[in-house]
Amino acid sequence: MKIYKTVTEELIAENKKELVHISDLCHGDTVIVYGESYTVGRKKIKNGFTGWTYRGDPHFQTKGMLERVLFKKFAGGKVIRWVSQP
Repeated sequence: MKIYKTVTEELIAENKKELVHISDLCHGDTVIVYGESYTVGRKKIKNGFTGWTYRGDPHFQTKGMLERVLFKKFAGGKVIRWVSQP
């Protein structure tokens, strides 16, 4: 488990990150919450009486903003763009 976590952290460190609102997340996105990386599932994003939540937390401290990881998209050996899902 520790080896997997280290490899994942290294892969994420190579990529860009952007701040997005919880309502802009899609299932399959990779987000960083409190220093941990998670893959967004279909049932983890909800719009309830507290507004948009991710994993049951409305993230009021960050105004509903989370860090989404952007991955490199290659063509012909060059980076052509950055995408939110690999």
